[in-house]
Amino acid sequence: MAFDGLNLLFKRGKHILQRDGLVHFIKQGFLFLIGFQYENVYIYENTLDGPEFAPRVQNVTVKIISMPRQLDDLAAEGFDFSYYPYTLLKEKVSRGAIAFCASVDKDFAHITYVAIKPEAKREADPLPFAVNFERGEACSGFSETDPRYRRMGIYAHVYSCIFRFLREQGRSLDRFTIRKSNLASHSALTKLGSRIVAEARYLRLFHLAFWKEKPIKEIH
Repeated sequence: MAFDGLNLLFKRGKHILQRDGLVHFIKQGFLFLIGFQYENVYIYENTLDGPEFAPRVQNVTVKIISMPRQLDDLAAEGFDFSYYPYTLLKEKVSRGAIAFCASVDKDFAHITYVAIKPEAKREADPLPFAVNFERGEACSGFSETDPRYRRMGIYAHVYSCIFRFLREQGRSLDRFTIRKSNLASHSALTKLGSRIVAEARYLRLFHLAFWKEKPIKEIH
């Protein structure tokens, strides 16, 4: 188990180095060593009844991955996961997260994780905001788009698929966080009918963690 954890950590570090360069790798490595994390976010809600959006590029396919073997099948079909670490994706799915993977032809373009049960919440979004799964709520979380496919409407299209999926699963609300600085995501999710219900700050240093959440009625 310890070896598997170190192996996964090595693969994550290698991915950051290849994708973001040496400076970012060193910075992230230092923050990891001191256990530092700071997040300044808005908490959103979406009632799953907003408009749907199509991407502004052809040949986009969204795959809903809920079992690790589905990833093996996609890899065997020739899907390219080189941008995003395949091992991490498989690990999160094995722990209960549902991955919405968008591809252009068979080239990885975007991923968003979703949780519809409490034990998968941390895999989608580890920030400690409340999600009442027993009352029909769900949580969407980490999203990433390959820079080559940004500004093509893929993010909004994937979220349209997520909201439709959650409706079909009998869910009534999706809760998620977005960094305040992520203006592109705020714009896309507002168009999808999402609204801000709170703002929050999270600080972790070594083994100490602090979370402060402030409900708000409306932000202009």
